[in-house]
Amino acid sequence: AHLLGAEGSESGFSVFLQVLRAVEEAIHKIERAGDAPRSWLRPARSAGAAALDLARTVCRRAERRVVSLHRQSDEANPAILVYLNRLSDLLWLLAVEEERAESEKMDGEAL
Repeated sequence: AHLLGAEGSESGFSVFLQVLRAVEEAIHKIERAGDAPRSWLRPARSAGAAALDLARTVCRRAERRVVSLHRQSDEANPAILVYLNRLSDLLWLLAVEEERAESEKMDGEAL
């Protein structure tokens, strides 16, 4: 079974493209709003950022499992890998934004 609708299903693929576009738009919006960190490694300093980091970990685990499934069977839809990869990027950027917001909040409280 395909992960994104029946084979040849235009409606399933159309929904997928809409979701993927929404993820891409969110990524670009965040990227345009500020400077992205230079390093992928950063400790979470807020509960929100830690939750987003955990969500990203789960997303990356799912991506690895889909890759494994794809290697074992031709039935795995490769488009899901694109989605999971972009979703992982979005979760990382959201965690970065959460850290910025929390830092600004703490700086404002210190004044």
